[in-house]
Amino acid sequence: MRRTFVPGTCLIISLVLALSHFAPAQNKELTADESIPIPKVEFDAHGELKMTASPNSSPNDFDFLVGKWKMHNRHLDKRLANCRTWTEFDSSDVNTKILNGAADMDTYSTTQFPGMEGKLLEGLTLRLFDPK
Repeated sequence: MRRTFVPGTCLIISLVLALSHFAPAQNKELTADESIPIPKVEFDAHGELKMTASPNSSPNDFDFLVGKWKMHNRHLDKRLANCRTWTEFDSSDVNTKILNGAADMDTYSTTQFPGMEGKLLEGLTLRLFDPK
């Protein structure tokens, strides 16, 4: 039985292999981004953190978070036990602006949290902007 060779098949296969070779692998390790400057922290005489808003701070600083988000999480299996294994799970988050734009709120939820599979786990984050 004679096989027919389709012109271009070799080219297509070569392109697919070349593209898959250069595709970036998903990074499973979290690393610090040294390009992001971390500001120095200062404390007052009572041990309270001194916070000073930057000159261009505004109630819109967190607008990029507004919306519905799907997230992929990693949970360390055992804390403080030199554990290097993680359990991965998905969750969702809804972020809305509240209080006439002076604040925003995240509502986090998942039914896949390790050890609580099938049960609803919810969390809430509230960010307030103090113009002073």
